[in-house]
Amino acid sequence: RNSESIVLEQGSDYLNWRYAGNLTGNYRIFCLASKDGRDVSAYICYAINSDNLCSIGNIYPLDDSTVLNSLFFHFLNEMREQEVQSISITCLGNGALLKTMRNFLFMEREHKRSCLICFNPTFSQEWKNMLQAGKNWILFDEEIDL
Repeated sequence: RNSESIVLEQGSDYLNWRYAGNLTGNYRIFCLASKDGRDVSAYICYAINSDNLCSIGNIYPLDDSTVLNSLFFHFLNEMREQEVQSISITCLGNGALLKTMRNFLFMEREHKRSCLICFNPTFSQEWKNMLQAGKNWILFDEEIDL
C-alpha cells in the first residue's frame, strides 16, 4: 500500500505467470526501458486478436502521469504501426491512469461487472475504510479472477 492506492506487487515472476503463461490470450509486453534494457520504468501487457483488436491486460506504473504519458504515446504509435483497429481496457480504478487515458481520448463506458471485496473483520476501521474506497483500487480485467 502506498499513500493512495492498493497495488499488487508485480515482479517478473508474477508477470511471467500471469501473462506469458496465460492460456486465454497471447500476451506481449511493451515497455519503456533504459538504453541497455536492464531497467524497466513502465510497461503495458496486451494481446492482439485475429481481428487486429488490442486488449490491455495490465499497466505499470499507475500513479506517475509523466511516465504514463510517455508510455501511452509510444505504445499508441506502435499500435498504429501494427494497424491495430481498436484498443480496449477494462479496469476498476481511479487516478492518474484514468486521467491519462482520457487525455489520449479513450472513452469510458459503463460496465456491469462487479467486484466483491472480502476482508478480515478484525481489521482496524482505518483499513476497512481504505479497502472499501474504490478510489484506492486499480484492478484490470485479467486480475479480477485473482
